[in-house]
Amino acid sequence: MKLRCFLLVLAALAGCAPPAPPPTKQAETLGTIERLDAALDSIVPPTARIERLAQGFQFVEGPYYSRQGYLLFSDVQGNVIRKWTPQGGVVEFRRAAGYDGKDAPADAFIGPNGITIDPKGGLVICEHGNRRISRI
Repeated sequence: MKLRCFLLVLAALAGCAPPAPPPTKQAETLGTIERLDAALDSIVPPTARIERLAQGFQFVEGPYYSRQGYLLFSDVQGNVIRKWTPQGGVVEFRRAAGYDGKDAPADAFIGPNGITIDPKGGLVICEHGNRRISRI
């Protein structure tokens, strides 16, 4: 009788236990962060890792991370600026972003190079193929 009561209590407790959390998929980690000055810890946590957010681009440059939570970066050979968000991944932001012509050879380094935001909030783009700096 005592064994039967014990088993009933054990079964009841097992049914009340919270479910185990699902296993989390670890993001692919690349390289290491070398800390040459302890001041880096004030802006990059010691536990920070370098993670791959996306792939399949030709030659990326000019990253700009917004405090609103998105990342803009250029694919120089693809002649496109892309936008990454944690919710939506990578989407095309602007095509023909560094060269307006149609005569560029395949894989030419003619697209957007550097990207930043000016003090008034405008997007500033170094247009490699057009040989100019533009603001939108």
